[in-house]
Amino acid sequence: MGGAYLGGRLQSQARIDELDRHLVTAQGELAELRRRETLQLQQLGELEARRQIGLGVLAFDENNFGIAQDHLRQAATLLEAPANQPDTEVRALASALRERELSPTLDLAQQRATLIQLTSKFDALRPPQPTSP
Repeated sequence: MGGAYLGGRLQSQARIDELDRHLVTAQGELAELRRRETLQLQQLGELEARRQIGLGVLAFDENNFGIAQDHLRQAATLLEAPANQPDTEVRALASALRERELSPTLDLAQQRATLIQLTSKFDALRPPQPTSP
C-alpha cells in the first residue's frame, strides 16, 4: 500500500510541476501581450493625433478657425496622454499645437505655413511604421 501511495504522490507532484511550468509560460506570454497592447495604444493615440492635425489644416483651409483650433487642441491632448509616453520633443510639439492661436487675418498664408511646419515636425518625430503584407 505504501508503494501505491508513493507512486500516486510522485505522479501528482509531476503533474503539479508541469502545471507550474505552464503557468510560468502563460504569465510570460501575458506580460508580452500587455507590452504589445501598450505599444499599440501608443501608436493609436499618435495616429489619432496626426489625424486631428490634418483635420485642423483642412478646417483652417475652409476658414473654420475655431474648429481648426479645436482639432489642434485635441491633437495636443492626445500627444500628452500618459499612454503615449511623450518625450521632450513631443511635449514641445503638443504645447505648440495647444498654444497656436488661429484667427482670420490678412496673412492666412503665414498661419497655414506654421500649421504645415507643425505637421511636418510631427511626421519627423513619428515617421510612419513600415507595414507588412
